[in-house]
Amino acid sequence: AGSWDGLDKNVVVMNWNFGNRDKSLKFFADRGNRQIIAGYYDSDLKNLQQWLASADKVNGVIGMMYTTWSQNYSQLENFAKMCGEHIQK
Repeated sequence: AGSWDGLDKNVVVMNWNFGNRDKSLKFFADRGNRQIIAGYYDSDLKNLQQWLASADKVNGVIGMMYTTWSQNYSQLENFAKMCGEHIQK
């Protein structure tokens, strides 16, 4: 408990907390930490759309990371396309 109190604002947080993404993104944004979202976990890319929508609600999200646990890069191109289209909005 309270371990985040020692986290310097210059530390970039890799946010993996999909299940609590709105709360987690806001928590670190309010602390002043920039964040990179680990937004793919060998699952449906609909999760990425939800991450992007949540990221729009806070400041300081500086990137997205394609995260695979099973060496599955089959969705990498679609992931990049979705992120790029979102940025262009």
